[in-house]
Amino acid sequence: MRRHLPMLLVCATGYISASLSLGYSQSNRTILFDKGAEKMMRSSDIQFALNAAQVTSGEMQLGELALKQASSTAVKQMASRLIGENQKIRQNLQRTAAEQMFELPDNATQQIILQRHQLIRLSGPAFEVAWIKDLLRDTRESMQSFRREAKEGKDSGMKSFAANSLPLLEARLEALEQLGSYKQ
Repeated sequence: MRRHLPMLLVCATGYISASLSLGYSQSNRTILFDKGAEKMMRSSDIQFALNAAQVTSGEMQLGELALKQASSTAVKQMASRLIGENQKIRQNLQRTAAEQMFELPDNATQQIILQRHQLIRLSGPAFEVAWIKDLLRDTRESMQSFRREAKEGKDSGMKSFAANSLPLLEARLEALEQLGSYKQ
């Protein structure tokens, strides 16, 4: 055993040394990958797509919540419309993102998560007024974002997606405004 101890130490030292150099090498690759990911994340087109994906997911959740908690048929119809429109927008966005070779998140934005937590405590007419108010704001913000992408985007696929989605958002805004004036 004593004869084999120096050999065991040499092997262990070599293993540790190799592990450390491999870790260093992997760390350099990670740093390079992080810089590439960071550059990609700074792309306004990618940021637009990620935000649009989160908004559509969140609005579908808000639509499902309205189907459960609203008492008005008109609000429930708007909720169904909202879900369908966001599914269509999301499918088109997923197709465009696949062309760019990136995946979209399924989670909602923090703003919509907070809205949902506030809305979940309400029901009936109080829920409906707050729900419409939130969706009016969200839709206006989305339209602003989609207009900016359609006008200033660098990627032709994302620009086209944004421009093609705008009429749907404009019609939704008009319907929400009519519903909001009816509810107040």
